[in-house]
Amino acid sequence: MLTFISKYFIYLLLLPVLIIGSYFIFSPKKVPVQAAERNTEVKINRKIVDAGKTDRHKPIQASFELTNIGLYPLVISDVKTDCHCTASTWDKEPILPRKSTRVILTYDSHSPGFFQKTAVIYCNTKSPLLLVFRGEVNF
Repeated sequence: MLTFISKYFIYLLLLPVLIIGSYFIFSPKKVPVQAAERNTEVKINRKIVDAGKTDRHKPIQASFELTNIGLYPLVISDVKTDCHCTASTWDKEPILPRKSTRVILTYDSHSPGFFQKTAVIYCNTKSPLLLVFRGEVNF
C-alpha cells in the first residue's frame, strides 16, 4: 500500500511529463511552404486574341498558352471573366517548370456587334494575369 508521501511523489514526477507531452501534442506544427504559395513566372504566348468575325449564336473560343518559366509549379486557382456570357476552362493540376497549359475562353455570341471580353487569371505569380478576347458578331 502506497503512503500519502509516495503518492504525492509519483504525482510530482508525472506532472512535468504531462505538461511537456501536452506541449508537443498541441503546439502548432511547422508545415513546409507548399508549391502553390511560392511565386513562379509565366510566359503567355499572346495576351490579346482577335477572333475575327463570326455568326450569331455560335460559340467563339480563344486559347491562351501559358508556359511556366519559373522554378516552382504553376497553380491556377481561378479565372474570372468580366461577364456571364464568357466561360473559362483551365487545367486544375499544377504545371511543372518548363511545361505549358492552356486557358480557353468561350464567348456566347448572342449579341451582334463588336465585343471585347477580359479574364483575370489568379495564380501563384506576383500579380494576376490579364487576358483580352475580342471580335465581331455578324447581324
